[in-house]
Amino acid sequence: IARKFRKQGLASFMLEEILRDLEKRKVKRIEVFPKRGLKLSEDELWTGPEEMFIKAGFRVIKDSPTQPVLAIRL
Repeated sequence: IARKFRKQGLASFMLEEILRDLEKRKVKRIEVFPKRGLKLSEDELWTGPEEMFIKAGFRVIKDSPTQPVLAIRL
């Protein structure tokens, strides 16, 4: 998301839409790997804040200081 459009809830909105679509497609489980406490380079992919996934119903299944694993069942 371009910097000028951040902090408007767009990532959360897109995540909810993606989860709805995957549920329609009969996907049963999703895992995500947010980065924690790392400084990312400009060209490195950022998966979004861990808190966004927690608010969407994901749970930590493997904790890590730098890259926890979160999952949700649909």
